[in-house]
Amino acid sequence: MLTCYDATFLVTKEEVDTISTAQKINVSIHLMVCIHCRRYKHQLKTITSNIKSIQNSIDSGHLFYHLSPDEKANIQQLLENKTKTS
Repeated sequence: MLTCYDATFLVTKEEVDTISTAQKINVSIHLMVCIHCRRYKHQLKTITSNIKSIQNSIDSGHLFYHLSPDEKANIQQLLENKTKTS
């Protein structure tokens, strides 16, 4: 039986590369009994999916947000106040 450390390593590796059939079986067995590693795998897939979606939006030019001059001035003022109090 895999440890959680080994299982999460293989789950992460599987996101970016291939793992052997034996490793897949071992991970599957571990995931059947370990809710924490199942949650980790689910969270990793969600994060990976979101990153890919954002990257696709950037690549297609649909992810641009420009601050208005008022928003920029407000942020600048907040930063200046923060540095004065620090």
